[in-house]
Amino acid sequence: MYKDHGLIIRAIPYSDSARILQCFTETKGLQALYIRMPKKRRLTGHLTPGSFISFAANQRSGSSLATLMEARWDQNMPTDPLSPEQHVVWLFTLELLQKSLKEDFPLPHLLQRVRVYYALLSQQQIDADPLVALVSVSGALGLSDVQLVSQLAETSIKNALEQLGWRFEISSSTRQPMSRKELFNLECDRFQQHFGIERLESLYLFDL
Repeated sequence: MYKDHGLIIRAIPYSDSARILQCFTETKGLQALYIRMPKKRRLTGHLTPGSFISFAANQRSGSSLATLMEARWDQNMPTDPLSPEQHVVWLFTLELLQKSLKEDFPLPHLLQRVRVYYALLSQQQIDADPLVALVSVSGALGLSDVQLVSQLAETSIKNALEQLGWRFEISSSTRQPMSRKELFNLECDRFQQHFGIERLESLYLFDL
């Protein structure tokens, strides 16, 4: 048995009495967790996508699937409920992670950035802006030039990225600023092309 912390990205039906949870973990990266449950019962509370958990699991040697033995909400994360606007941008963040993470490839710096983002978001200390979520995930994956984005974006976007731990050098760049919509589309296209994604399903939730 091993213990770890992580973020549930997705729940996949396995049978009437079992689910597979895709969990972005601290030590193993994306981990598939098998969980048994009463027939027809739905996942609730801390076992739903978007939840941060502390858990214990058994994993057989040579298997990529681990059996979830116990789990609870990560006590280091706030439990404040998300507003509808915050929930929408959080769903978008989960989709970005779901479509970019690989199994057994730890990215603790990305998980930590997402943890900070969720904490600020749930406590209403950061704007629920999809561009901030996109650049934070993409930047942590090495796809976005966050320094350049800070030069092209509105001041509110730069301030939000600084709240998430990004540090920017003073620049004398004469680049023409871009609208939030133009910058979002540019970063979104880069993300999709890199991972071969035809469509991000959650984009319809935003008025961009």
